[in-house]
Amino acid sequence: MWDYYNLLYAKYILEGGLLPRNQKEDAKRLFTRVKHRVIKVLEKAGWIPSDLRSALVEEFKSKSILLYFIS
Repeated sequence: MWDYYNLLYAKYILEGGLLPRNQKEDAKRLFTRVKHRVIKVLEKAGWIPSDLRSALVEEFKSKSILLYFIS
């Protein structure tokens, strides 16, 4: 659950253009790492029906972080 809040915080910081470029790269890596963890949890969740589970996995795989560069 904390990974979700950390991801939201990273999204807020990135979209607001509040970080220097190197820290934006760190936030992108954080997003990717959390995304892969969520996908692994979904793949192992045997209590979710397989068709729904595969749809959720594909949905999370398609997610990407949006960066706005404000000058």
